[in-house]
Amino acid sequence: MSAARKAGLVVVALLLVTSVGAANVVMTTERTVLNANFVDQSLAEEDGYNELRDITVDAVTTEVERAAPGQSEQLPAAIQDSIDATALVEETVTAEYVRNQSRANLFRLYEFLHGQRSDLVLRIDMVPLKEGLADAVGDQVRDVSVADLVDQYAPSTGDVPIEITGDRISRMRSSQSGYQDVRDQFRSDVREAVLDRLVDEAFQQASNDELLMLIGEDPRQYTDAEKEQIVTQQEDQIRQALRQRILEEEDGRLSREIDEELADRAETAKQRVREETRQATQDFSENVTGAAIDLQVAVIDGLATDTSYQEFSSRMDAAESRLADEAARLAAQQIDEQVPDAISAGEELAPQDRQQLDRLASNVQLLDTANLVLPVLALVLIGLLYLISRSLETTALTTGVALGVVGLLSFVGASLATGPTETFIRDQVNGEDVQAIQDVAVGFAGKILGTLSAQSLLLLVVGVLLVGVAIASRQGYLDSQRS
Repeated sequence: MSAARKAGLVVVALLLVTSVGAANVVMTTERTVLNANFVDQSLAEEDGYNELRDITVDAVTTEVERAAPGQSEQLPAAIQDSIDATALVEETVTAEYVRNQSRANLFRLYEFLHGQRSDLVLRIDMVPLKEGLADAVGDQVRDVSVADLVDQYAPSTGDVPIEITGDRISRMRSSQSGYQDVRDQFRSDVREAVLDRLVDEAFQQASNDELLMLIGEDPRQYTDAEKEQIVTQQEDQIRQALRQRILEEEDGRLSREIDEELADRAETAKQRVREETRQATQDFSENVTGAAIDLQVAVIDGLATDTSYQEFSSRMDAAESRLADEAARLAAQQIDEQVPDAISAGEELAPQDRQQLDRLASNVQLLDTANLVLPVLALVLIGLLYLISRSLETTALTTGVALGVVGLLSFVGASLATGPTETFIRDQVNGEDVQAIQDVAVGFAGKILGTLSAQSLLLLVVGVLLVGVAIASRQGYLDSQRS
């Protein structure tokens, strides 16, 4: 072979090494960084979407605090205080929601970068989030402290004959025995009050002679002045005797008086509750007012009527559900008014940002072209090797050496780059609470280097095989196989 041919082989071989090396790098880039499926899968495997979720939660929480009815004074303070914006977002912004939205935008972005679409509209569907937030508000309100709500809006003790307090409601709702204990105590107090009234009436209506005889005194041996003095001095004993007589002479009157007292107290209490609660909740919707009234009326009926514990609990639950449904409705209404159904970016990019994105797309599309051209160029160079050498053995040997060199250098380089790459990433991505982000970035880079290593190893194996075939052919081993 002439010196010119040898020089030509060297030049073409060097060009082949360059083109195969470049093709190896470009193909790795196309299969990893510029491949939407690879990025999506890597983020999922490295928990990247969970990190995106945390970022999304932080971003959305402020908006929810502004949009949720808890900050709009559309609900009582006891309910507003129960609405936790952070918990709402934590419950609603799930990793699945973030992945679905991020994945859709990821594929739109890559389609734009690869020239498969002319416009870039990154769209976040907010409808599932809005619906979830409204439902979550309702769920939180179902756990609201009814005791706090009643304490806020129930009439004061002096204004109503049946005291309604949060503590009393809590004890009544705790269990059937707790409910019965509160009822028994209340009815015992009413019975004592009725007895006191009957004793007072009897004391006022009886003469001094009758009162003295109750305590075993003979009124005939006293003057009127003495009788009056004795009655005054022995009033407590006389009243006790009157109480005992009323109890001993029970003919149903005491029971009737107690029933009438309970009915009167219940009617008066309900009227005061309706009046004062409507006044206190006049700035809220009818559902809020109605639920607040229902809660208190259920307590009144539980104490003053034959309402069972099951019916009492059912009425309390219904009032709570009414409040929760109203809170969810208000949340849905306000969130719907303040949060759009979709958030679109891309069309709203600043001109300089749009220019940078267009330049990036141009560079990506150049790599797409190179990914097609470089393998073709390598094949052309292999053809040139044959045209120059006129020998399949020389062509196979030179090609094998070129592929082997590229494969070996790339494989070693990728293997050695793993440690420094991780160190570089952790040095660049630093700050508070970035450990998880560092892990995602390191894992992503490791997958890229792993892909490059796999491709390089394949090139090395193919190169070694071609060199082996070429040597075997020159040694005549293939001739013996052919013969």
